[in-house]
This record gives sequence, C-alpha cells and structure tokens, in this order.
Amino acid sequence: MKRSQAVLAAQALDENVTATFRQRRSSEEGAESLGKPVKLSWGIHISVLRSKFSRTTLSDEVFNIFELEHRRSFAAIHHEPAIKHAVIALASLHERYENCDDSILRSNQDIIGGGYALQQYIKAIHEVAKPGGSVQPKNDTALVACILFACFETLRGHLGSALSHVRSGVKCEDCCVPLDTLHVIIARLDTQAAQLDGLPPMFVYETPSQPGFGPTIPSCFSSLEEARNTLDWYWNRCLCVDGKFEKPEVADHPSNTFPDDATNIRREALRQSFEKCTSALQAFLERNARTMDKRSLQGAMVLKISAHHARTYLSVPLYNVLHDQMCWDQLYPEWEEQVSLCTAVIEADTACDVKPRHFGNIRPTFCLDMSIIGPLFTVAHKCRDPILRRKAVELLYSTPRQEGVWDSVITARVAERIVAIEEAGLGEVKCAADVPGRARINYIEVKMDKVEKKGTIKLRRQGSQRQETQEREQHVINW
Repeated sequence: MKRSQAVLAAQALDENVTATFRQRRSSEEGAESLGKPVKLSWGIHISVLRSKFSRTTLSDEVFNIFELEHRRSFAAIHHEPAIKHAVIALASLHERYENCDDSILRSNQDIIGGGYALQQYIKAIHEVAKPGGSVQPKNDTALVACILFACFETLRGHLGSALSHVRSGVKCEDCCVPLDTLHVIIARLDTQAAQLDGLPPMFVYETPSQPGFGPTIPSCFSSLEEARNTLDWYWNRCLCVDGKFEKPEVADHPSNTFPDDATNIRREALRQSFEKCTSALQAFLERNARTMDKRSLQGAMVLKISAHHARTYLSVPLYNVLHDQMCWDQLYPEWEEQVSLCTAVIEADTACDVKPRHFGNIRPTFCLDMSIIGPLFTVAHKCRDPILRRKAVELLYSTPRQEGVWDSVITARVAERIVAIEEAGLGEVKCAADVPGRARINYIEVKMDKVEKKGTIKLRRQGSQRQETQEREQHVINW
C-alpha cells in the first residue's frame, strides 16, 4: 500500500471519518465512496486498533488475536471482509467512547447517529450472514467475529446483543478445533456473562500454550499473565460448582439446595487454591515490584482484588450462601479491604491517564478483563453496612468503565435498586444488623433485552425459614 493510502486509511478511523471521506471522494488519492468497502492493509487495522486499546489493563487480547500470523489456522482470518469491517468498526467506536460521545448509545436503527462505526459493523454482520459466505459457524473466523461483535455492542450499551454474541461464540468454540488464544478469551467473556444472566458457564479445559491456564499453581508466578490465567481458570471452576445450585428451577425450592459433602470438599479445595494463588502472586511481586512500571503495578492490584474476592466468597459455606444472608455480616473487614483495593485501582488509573479530559467529563475506560466492577457489586449486594455498600455504589458511578460485558454505570444502577429494595420500610439503617434476613435478596438474575437498552432484574428474597419457596419479584431498569 502506498503511503498516501495508508494515511487515508488511518484517517478513516477517526470519529469524523464520514466527513473526511465525503471531502476526499473525488480526490486524486482514489478514496472510495462510503457505500463501498474500504480497502485497508491488515497492518493498518492492527496498528490503529492497538493505539485505540493502549490504555487497557492486562488486556492485549483484542489485537493479539490477529498477530498470530505464523499460525496456519489464522492465515485466512486476516483477509476476511467480516473481520476487517468489525475491526475498523470497533476501533472507530472506541475513540468516540473515550471522547465521551453519547451518540454511540443510540439505537442500532439510527444509522446516521451510529456514524461510520455502525456502518462498518452492519457490513461485518452482513458478511457473516451472507448465504454461501466464507464465514462458517464452525470455523475460527466466526469465533473472532463473535468476540469483536460482543465488544462493539458492549461499548454501545446494547448488552443484550453483546451477551447473544458471547453465547454464539461459545457454540462456535464447542464445535471447532480448540484454538488456545480464542478459547481463553471466549471463556473469560462467557464467565462474565454467566455472572449476569445466571446461565452456567462453559467448562474450560486446561490450555498448556497459555501459561497458567490450568490447575497447576507454582510457588511463585513467573508473570502477571500466568497469575491472571490461573485465577481465571479457578474462578470458572468455582462458578461451575456453585452454578448448579443457583439455577432458577433449583433455587426456588430450598429443599433442593442442600450441597452434598463432595460439593463442600470441592469448594474448600478451591478456597485453598486461591490462597496458594495469593501467595504465588505475592512472591512474584516481592521479586519484581521494584522494576515494574505503574501500569503493571496497577494490573497486580487488579489480580489481588480477584484473589481476595474469590477467597471471601468461598470462605462462606455454600448452604449459607443459599439460605442465610446474615452470614455475610461477619466479613466486614474483608468488604472494607475490597473497597480499599478498588479505590486504589481507580486512583492509579486516573494517575496513568495522561490524556486531557473532554469537556470536563471523566474519560471512560475499556478492557476485556473483569477488574473492579464485579467485586464492587458484590460489596454493594452482600455487605449490608449502609456506609460501605453506598461507598461501593459511589465508586461504580465515579469511574465510567466497561470490563468485558460489565458496565460500571449500569451495574451501579442495579446495585442502587437492590439497596433501596432491601432497606425499604426499615426506617433509618445504621448498621448491617438493621437489615433483617427476610428483607435480604439472596439471588439476582439479569435478563438483558436484545433490542432495547433495558434489563429485567429477577430477584429472590431469603424470606423466612418456614417458607417452602422464596419470595420472587421483578424490576425493569433502563439505561
């Protein structure tokens, strides 16, 4: 590609790309009209996408997918029209997202408001759905497309569509030959989705080519990547163990939710594994902290939060998790530490942000990994101390961020609604003990609308021990 064409391609990913192309359609550089595919070299796609995601924490997956050109299985992906259009759409949208452009949140039907990013996204969808097209549901190209589509819809606030793409990716992953990098990425997104919609996550297999993505825990991690992979692998196991007892058809009937001895033994083994992960991470930091940059140290804090969150959750027996919400009150020191760690990550993220603010707004951040949103939501839900749980909600509102399929502002709204429901009619709540067990919500399931930007929250209260079924209610939240 000539230099002038490369410059033009890079400009196409700017938020004003539509206007730029209209101005240059008749220029000597040979720019094509907006109605035709834009011919860009793969190097331009990757370099621009890398620049757009340079601020992510521990999340290089989006562009790492496309840099494995030496692998035969990825050779065809780089030339797929669906993938090219999806990459351009995501990079263009991400710039608008960082610039606090609220127009990206409009309906998918608003093609004009969606701009160049939405146009490219629609083209990518059409390529996937094209009869006889090169993208087949059983190949790795379809899986990459699902990941990119999920990221795109998530940034636009269409979480129902994002979850659908993740589930489609899981189906593709189940059908095709295992691709290690893609398996890890879709497993992470699927685990996040499972914590939203209540569906059981996929059971991930050990992936030797990905350091740490398996049951082996060294005495000292060799890298932050290994630590992250190990923590994610064990957290998936935890959700698989507990998930079968939290299914709606099971959890509605307390008599069906009595964990057996085998389940209790597995949960204790998982808790001990997270203890070992914490020790291995601490050993790594003692050796390397002095030579780590600010961004790596921030990533280490995120991993500390993940390990702490898992240990805290597993420290409570599963029977109590399902039937006795009062049991969380004894963990106030752990909740307080969790909020403190999340606050440190937010402060570090602000310190690392060297770019100017836009119109006084807080710059939103995006990464594929779960960082602080899930742990803060757990505090807002499980910790009934009125001050600390509101602090967690405040932190979610204070730092607009997208972590995989989790959105901090939407999560804050759900958490705020839970607090209001639990404390309704109780008068002034001064401590956790002022919220009785019968008022506490012990199960939350969110069903995202696939068309509109709203979700239905299905809740179950603990109720009294004499009840055969638990109290259920539904609430709709719009965003």
